[in-house]
Amino acid sequence: MGYVRSRKFCCCLPVRFGVFCMALLGLVGGFGFSIGGFINIHQYMTGKIDLAGNQKASLWVMSLAFGWFGLVSLVGIWGSLSKSFGSISFYAYTVTVNTLLIITTGIYFVWTLFHGDREENGVSKCLNDDNSDLKSVHKWVCQKGFDVIRIVIVIVFVIIWIFQIGEYSNLDCVSKDSEN
Repeated sequence: MGYVRSRKFCCCLPVRFGVFCMALLGLVGGFGFSIGGFINIHQYMTGKIDLAGNQKASLWVMSLAFGWFGLVSLVGIWGSLSKSFGSISFYAYTVTVNTLLIITTGIYFVWTLFHGDREENGVSKCLNDDNSDLKSVHKWVCQKGFDVIRIVIVIVFVIIWIFQIGEYSNLDCVSKDSEN
């Protein structure tokens, strides 16, 4: 397969600035999602939310993977600022592994949302909390709320995966360009 040497990142940015921007987005996104995941783990530990066993494991792995992604993005920022090929190469290859890890655990987490028992996901607890005359409305809100949350989680995962795959493809070109 032919390779065209390019000095541009995403067709418009200089290469080093493109790596810096992608690493900065990875830093903010990685640490943001990691902190969000660890907040959910803390809420589970204190009994504020219910999670199934397989959801707990995938939440731990996702939180750690996004934390690792944030740390690796620091290396990418450092490499782009210091013109260090080794740091940029390490960043590019680690993003590849991290992307595969996040996609794999994300698919598993989404699968558990749609194939898990509703009792494990907290819907039955929500349904049993209300003893008023509005039980049917409360039941509808619990079920539809759970369905909406599942759909939102799937959309967020797809956006993250698209971003990471795009980042990987751009970094692959940058690492090939830096080798020449």
